[in-house]
Amino acid sequence: MKKFLIKFKGKLYIVPFLYGVGFGIFSIIVLVFDTIAYSRFKYALPAWFFVSGSKSVSVVSLVVSSLITMVTITFSIMMVVLTIYGSRLSSKSLQDFLGKKNTLRILGYFIGSLVFSLIQLTFGKDRETSLSIGPTVSVILLMIAIIVLVYFIHYISKSIQINLYIDDITNETLALINESKNYVDSSIYIEGGQIKDYAADLQGEAWEILSDVSGYIQYYDRKNLLTLAEEFNGIILCEVLIGEYIMPKDVLIRVYNHEGISNKEEVITKLIEAVSIGDEPDLYKDISTGTRKLLDVGLKALSPGINDPSTAIVCIQKIGYLLREIAKGLEANVYLDDDEKVRVIIRSISFNRLLYDHFYQIKIYGIKDMFVLEAVLLALTKIANESSEVIQNQVWEFAKYLIVDVDLKNYHGMEQRILSERFFQLSRAVKVPYKFDEWKSFDIH
Repeated sequence: MKKFLIKFKGKLYIVPFLYGVGFGIFSIIVLVFDTIAYSRFKYALPAWFFVSGSKSVSVVSLVVSSLITMVTITFSIMMVVLTIYGSRLSSKSLQDFLGKKNTLRILGYFIGSLVFSLIQLTFGKDRETSLSIGPTVSVILLMIAIIVLVYFIHYISKSIQINLYIDDITNETLALINESKNYVDSSIYIEGGQIKDYAADLQGEAWEILSDVSGYIQYYDRKNLLTLAEEFNGIILCEVLIGEYIMPKDVLIRVYNHEGISNKEEVITKLIEAVSIGDEPDLYKDISTGTRKLLDVGLKALSPGINDPSTAIVCIQKIGYLLREIAKGLEANVYLDDDEKVRVIIRSISFNRLLYDHFYQIKIYGIKDMFVLEAVLLALTKIANESSEVIQNQVWEFAKYLIVDVDLKNYHGMEQRILSERFFQLSRAVKVPYKFDEWKSFDIH
């Protein structure tokens, strides 16, 4: 069911379609009211609420033409915004705008109102001599649509502001991080650790389950995997990280202690069904997705065509903040049974690789900018301040890799002092001695 809901959620046309169906049903109810219940309620409603059959066609026709114009304007605005998102931010950000609840609901309201009015126009012609409330309801929907259109323009003007987009991505990613932490902390059946910590449990020849499709790993059904592992008294290792792309015939799952499995074909089917694989990269609740989007925006800002280093620096600061929160709980999720035996292990990326993935391209394209380098060092310092000793060591090793090609002789003395201060703060955060030789070269060990 969860797997189906994830795929269902990813279809952008679902919300407008549901609005259309809902307003269509509402329109039919109004038609039934006009036909059956009019005589009972005609004195309960004000007289202006009813429109004669001779005028209803003209009124509804006007509403339909107005709504078609609004829908056209809405689609035109959306295309302009998508162009701005793709050129100014990144191609991955297109899904953010299209998938926003406000965008889909506004589009759904316009389509639903149009469906309502079209049904009234089609079936209202049969009541040329009677009174009807359908045209009045259509006019009310049109008036609301005007207000919605004004709000939509205001919403669009805010959504294309880069600083607000960066804040939205940061807040959404932070919410996912906290949700993941709470999920792990509240469950007595989940432990944390690296794969190597459970090497003793992963002994013997593994049975490899291959993927039969290509796409992004969106979701592992942990409950079904745990139940399945208990049935045959084995251990299931989910090899591919959530959010990674997998090709057909790639190893998806490894099963240990699989000797108790009698019907392997049935188990393969259940294992495949417990993994959701889709063609959209942003549908899963992958924590690193948000940080990668921030990285894309930062790299785009560093490009010669845009040349906006201040935006890149903001993205670096946000990335450092999110990676600091990720570092507090970056461990593989290990699921235990009632007897506290390891049953399911879902891999998590190493923090060292996470640092490399997020700062390598910044090093390539922007590290010569002193302010960009300072922002990266400050981000690494924030990560190290509240992290474990293991994470601190990884941060320090990455910092040494980061500045290995930096020639401080090309910097002015004032710039050298600033970088020296930042690197000294980092050395204190990771508790490693640091010397700076006359602001000419980094002395790191």
